Amino acid sequence: MERSEIAAIGSSYPLPPSLLSLLKDAPLGTLSSLVFDKSTSKDNVRSMKEIVEVAIGLPVSKTFHYRIPERMRESVQVGMRVLVPFKGRKVTGFTLDLLDHPPPGVEEKLKDLEDLLDEAPLVDRSMLHFCRWISDYYLHPLGEVIKTSLPRGCT
Repeated sequence: MERSEIAAIGSSYPLPPSLLSLLKDAPLGTLSSLVFDKSTSKDNVRSMKEIVEVAIGLPVSKTFHYRIPERMRESVQVGMRVLVPFKGRKVTGFTLDLLDHPPPGVEEKLKDLEDLLDEAPLVDRSMLHFCRWISDYYLHPLGEVIKTSLPRGCT
């Protein structure tokens, strides 16, 4: 695959900047495998996971796990905003990870996601990683860090 073809793909399909820089710097022989080999990509793996880890956009230091309803399993992706039940009300959260099984001791407490608020992820994995670092370094709740990192009107 030629570099001009990669530029065309980047303009036809929105690719994260981190992937575009990786494609520009990679040897020509590996470019097609990076672009077309889905098994190497960890972004937004949607292999019918049943549980999602969510950071709530409130001053809460931990993350929470929710069951993904059958109707949403093909749509939910890491980095999307979701509506979740939390302390008797519905709040906006951010998906952090998709899991096959809930962590031990949480199975009986799981609640279902209420709704997906986005058609595509607002935050990619590299941005989530950066937000986690900020949260750990400054001892600030992850959900609030992610919420603050987004443009006004997205939260």
